[in-house]
Amino acid sequence: MQEVLQLQPELEGFKEQGLDFYFVIAGRERELRAFFERYPVAANVVWDQELEIFWDYDVEGLPVSFFVDKNGVVRETKLGWDKDSPAEFKELVDQLVAE
Repeated sequence: MQEVLQLQPELEGFKEQGLDFYFVIAGRERELRAFFERYPVAANVVWDQELEIFWDYDVEGLPVSFFVDKNGVVRETKLGWDKDSPAEFKELVDQLVAE
């Protein structure tokens, strides 16, 4: 869940721009609760216990990010996470905000 921690510094600024963030997570409830209690995030966290959301969006791997515009249309999907991801994430968010 490295991506959650790396995005945390940007989330407040994104929220100020009117954006909502949702981390859809799967895993053992006790471990997930412990993680988010230790590392609170400025985003909505949804526990997808039955993997329904993952199936609905045809998730092929984790982590995956969906960039949804103000009309609810998925405009971009990013699979994976690496050292360049925070900058790429910010760029995609800035593009959506500018529209």
